[in-house]
Amino acid sequence: MESDKEVVEKEKKTEDKDKTLENVFKQVSIRSQILDNLAKKELDPFDFLSTSELNILFDNFAVLRLIEENEISYSKWLEKRGKDFNEVIQQKTKKRFLVYRYLDELVRTVLGHYGILGSTFLNYRGFALSTFRTLENAKVENWKGIIQSKIRVWSLKYELNEEALKVLGIVVAKFTARYLYEKIV
Repeated sequence: MESDKEVVEKEKKTEDKDKTLENVFKQVSIRSQILDNLAKKELDPFDFLSTSELNILFDNFAVLRLIEENEISYSKWLEKRGKDFNEVIQQKTKKRFLVYRYLDELVRTVLGHYGILGSTFLNYRGFALSTFRTLENAKVENWKGIIQSKIRVWSLKYELNEEALKVLGIVVAKFTARYLYEKIV
């Protein structure tokens, strides 16, 4: 028979698990609301510079996991190919690996919201990477047109969901703004 102390400890653990699950569901609900709101918005270059939504799309756990995964990938790259390059190129590569990890996480978040699974992930990832690279080298005033044209091309070429592409384009633009102007990576 269990002592009163053991019973109390079990109940506390159960309560802690329930609270953790409750927090996870709240986080998912908030993310869903953010993505729904982004779908309703018009493409606005000034809105791209407001990056607060990214704080919720990337929770602390996800950021730590991305950094850890990036260290593993980078060390593998360094072991196989990186030793031939100087320190500057190695650091740029490490930074770029992390950018791609962040973009992959954004793609997963948006696709999960829209219930898009399977091999089309690579097409959406391609859209995100292409959009990021283009925005990275363009003026903010031109971002709206760039995103609109990429949505048209990718939705027709690969038959992708236009609303998901729009939300992904907005999220990538916000990430690009944070990357360029806040130097997060």
